[in-house]
Amino acid sequence: RGSRVVAMQHYWLGLADDVTDYRSLLVPMWLTNPLYVEYPISFSEAMEQIAPDIVLVDEVLLYFLRDARAPDHPYHAQAREIRAYLQRGRRIAVVGDVTYGRVLVYQFEQP
Repeated sequence: RGSRVVAMQHYWLGLADDVTDYRSLLVPMWLTNPLYVEYPISFSEAMEQIAPDIVLVDEVLLYFLRDARAPDHPYHAQAREIRAYLQRGRRIAVVGDVTYGRVLVYQFEQP
């Protein structure tokens, strides 16, 4: 309780009783994409606006980050920004989930 959590939207219901400040990871991802916003910003800027304490990274996002490592991948730059942002946090746990697989838990210090 009391932490701002950012993760994919499908975790919200499972965490609703324990997390009162939950944000979808899709929003900062969309804010980087000129297909969705007129003036895109970097992933780090989008996350700084949200200022999460905790970020959950599941197998779906890990697959995206691995797949987009190829320089010719259309989301290569976005994946690189996400990886750089995650390196600013501290991985505090790895949770094995029966449905979604491995979930990495990152903690971020807010200024």
